[in-house]
Amino acid sequence: DDLCQPCVFNYDFIGHYKYMQEESNYIIRKLGAERRVAFPPRQWFFHPSSSQQVGLFFKELDADMRRRVMELFTKSYELFGYQMPEFLTHAVTMEEPNNETVLTSSQQE
Repeated sequence: DDLCQPCVFNYDFIGHYKYMQEESNYIIRKLGAERRVAFPPRQWFFHPSSSQQVGLFFKELDADMRRRVMELFTKSYELFGYQMPEFLTHAVTMEEPNNETVLTSSQQE
């Protein structure tokens, strides 16, 4: 709650990163600025992180940190219409480095 307070602002438009190119061009057209402004095209070398890559990163975190990340971002995912990634919500038992079985937050409910 301290990090982001999206309800404080009255938005005219909320875009998704996944559709940034298309949505930016839409906004530029709505503003009537397409003759003066152009959203730069994505460079050939740019490859955004995939869910699989991010999932591998999160597997390196301990169970408590994964739970904390999920709690921190749940409201944002809901507000902006994203589905929570499976690597944060998957209700599976995970083995910790000390071989203790821990429950993910979805299993504890």
